[in-house]
Amino acid sequence: MKEADMLTAEQVRDIARECTKETLRYLGLNVDDLQESQRDFAALRRMRQIQERGATVFTLTFITLVVSGIAALIWEKITHG
Repeated sequence: MKEADMLTAEQVRDIARECTKETLRYLGLNVDDLQESQRDFAALRRMRQIQERGATVFTLTFITLVVSGIAALIWEKITHG
């Protein structure tokens, strides 16, 4: 390959930037409004955190119900033979 056929570092960066923007646009991200995109990501992060907390609460509630049920059965056997 001749030196004249090689891309400059700046050309490579420009191509990489354009490819990145095109990919993000394809994924539905507004690359022309950075603040809007940041708000979108922040909202997604909050939704994920809420979902994770909800899953933890559900798991703890389920465990509490199971343990309470077992304790009630044991108590019933002890008090009523």
